[in-house]
Amino acid sequence: MERFCRPASVAGCAALLFLLGASQAGQAECRLGAVAVLPEQGRHSPVVTVDINSKPATLVLDTGAFTTTLTLRSAERLGVRMSQLDANSYGVGGVSHLHRGLAGRMRIGGISADGLTLAGVDFFDRPEDAELDGLLGMNLMAAYDVDLDLAGRHVIIYEADGDCSKPTVALAQPLYMVPLEFIEHDRQADVELVIDGRRVRAVVDSGAARTVMFRSAASRLGVDIAALRSSRRVGYGVGPRPVPMMEHVFATVRIGDLQINNMTIFVLDQANMGLDMVHVGSRLADPSLGETGGEEMLLGADFMRKVHLWISHSSHRLIMQYPPQPSVLPQ
Repeated sequence: MERFCRPASVAGCAALLFLLGASQAGQAECRLGAVAVLPEQGRHSPVVTVDINSKPATLVLDTGAFTTTLTLRSAERLGVRMSQLDANSYGVGGVSHLHRGLAGRMRIGGISADGLTLAGVDFFDRPEDAELDGLLGMNLMAAYDVDLDLAGRHVIIYEADGDCSKPTVALAQPLYMVPLEFIEHDRQADVELVIDGRRVRAVVDSGAARTVMFRSAASRLGVDIAALRSSRRVGYGVGPRPVPMMEHVFATVRIGDLQINNMTIFVLDQANMGLDMVHVGSRLADPSLGETGGEEMLLGADFMRKVHLWISHSSHRLIMQYPPQPSVLPQ
């Protein structure tokens, strides 16, 4: 999405705090308080219900979206007045005109945000997505630790208090972790992977139903795009058009200290779609972004249903539990 918003000022309501882990000498112990326990509605991507202006809204929990986003139809129903900007939204499915509005009040469990900036885009065109109102983005969630317990069909949001610079989670061993990488912002969960011996920058994107890689990155990794044509199918994302994608199995995918063998990743064939590659796909020409440039792939919800993820903004880590086990829900 267009990066026009600034981090919102969000007040988290107090909740039952419970002790996890030990403190360092002379430092306040880390406590995590659950401020929202959201039932996950079990589509391809996680879907949760929140209140916007005292009305229920059904949103895809999208860790890959910078800004909480509504369809224009839903914005009208929820009483959010949208104004068209001289700017665009860039997504997997192409480029759309971007609108902006303010939510009077938004509630998610015990979290309350007043005057949160929302984006407006019309992007759900499939009949099966007609009941969705939009995307719950990182301009709200970046202030919290997020437990994506898709195995247990819940999303749990925690508020960290004290010295939480070391990873602290309510998950059982075995755990694996990788540092979060930030490119131009402090919201998205970006991580570095090693795929078949080559470094790749990925976005942890729960709004993507499948784990996908942009064509330019696949070519850099030596994938023969022409040989994949027989597996060609159609995928959807934010944007006005479906995108051709092709299936490829990579021998090794290493995320921090977790290695997955023979992992299927879909290659997005975005050639001739007229996309501005400064906003979508690899940005390899920009030396300030390091060897791999910008985001080259999306770790989607299919990955999250195999590996229990905890996005720890408090310690700047992505923590993974494999094999996944359901979380013990806070009382």
